[in-house]
Amino acid sequence: KRGPQIITLKDAATIVAYTNLRSGCKVVDAGTGSGILACFLAHVVRPNGLVYTYEKRKDFLKIARFNINLFEVGEWVKLKNKDIYKGIEEKNLDLITLDLPEPWKVLRYGRRALKKGGYLVAFLPNMTQVIEFVKKVRKFEDLKVEKTIEITERSWNIREKVARPSFSFPPTTFITFVRRI
Repeated sequence: KRGPQIITLKDAATIVAYTNLRSGCKVVDAGTGSGILACFLAHVVRPNGLVYTYEKRKDFLKIARFNINLFEVGEWVKLKNKDIYKGIEEKNLDLITLDLPEPWKVLRYGRRALKKGGYLVAFLPNMTQVIEFVKKVRKFEDLKVEKTIEITERSWNIREKVARPSFSFPPTTFITFVRRI
């Protein structure tokens, strides 16, 4: 049986760098899945910040809870078994991450939950979804698409006198950064 896919460290670190996430920030992580991104973000926002997770699948929430306990960040992560498509309870957020099939359904709630200057970051599996998401974002005057990026990581095989790249590329995702203005 397959569990939730994880957000890679290269993607998580890129989000932190581009959004200026730091201690004291408030974050919503939607589509929490394994909870690995929530754990990473909690390490960044602690000791004065919080990460609120939204995950509607109880089986994924159980995995997330296990990982949050394993990484000892439970003090900074508040797990919620809720559907983010129905609304966001938190306000004045610095960052909202969306790892969802239809992230555009969160835009009307997300823009009200973000503070001015806050970021909404969507993980999208293909360019068709990127185009759809960006098209929906542009309907809101207080949201601005800053960029869409794809981050590729390639391992290298290093031997004594030769180095060659590994020819297998891991699956990648597109990351779209939106800012509330």
